[in-house]
Amino acid sequence: MLTGMSKERLEMLQEKREETAGYFRKKRKILSRRARYPVQVPRAEAWFQDAVVWNPEDRRIYSLATGQPGVFEVLFHTRQGRWIVHRWKERPRRRYHYWFEIEPEEARAWLQRCDRYDWEAESLLSGGESFDDFLCRAGRALAALYPEGSVGRRCVEETLLRRCR
Repeated sequence: MLTGMSKERLEMLQEKREETAGYFRKKRKILSRRARYPVQVPRAEAWFQDAVVWNPEDRRIYSLATGQPGVFEVLFHTRQGRWIVHRWKERPRRRYHYWFEIEPEEARAWLQRCDRYDWEAESLLSGGESFDDFLCRAGRALAALYPEGSVGRRCVEETLLRRCR
């Protein structure tokens, strides 16, 4: 999500910079420095992209997760309930990658900073069912309403139940 920077958005970015100062300075155990998802970490079931804004004054793109230009993050959630952050820094002729784990409270703050806090995020943070599990459960209940071989049932199977395991 890339948007122009209004005065209100610039003020919000300043506030978020102050919010992220403690988060950004915190010492963390680095899981990996590679560009790809770390092998030793279980696969992610959900991921949330960082939100960015354009500042026309200094002509740079700022991350709402980090509050800095050229430093971006993506938040991953594993089936085991771990929250993993992939941070990368854009530098001339080089991109630095860092993978580290954060606590659920930090993940909640990250999601709120990036305007990504929604039903799916709350469900993952509270340990409830994932969005895919919800769609499967709803799809099965909806498919049961239609007779076998009907157009409605095929439609449900091709859309909602396609994601089910």
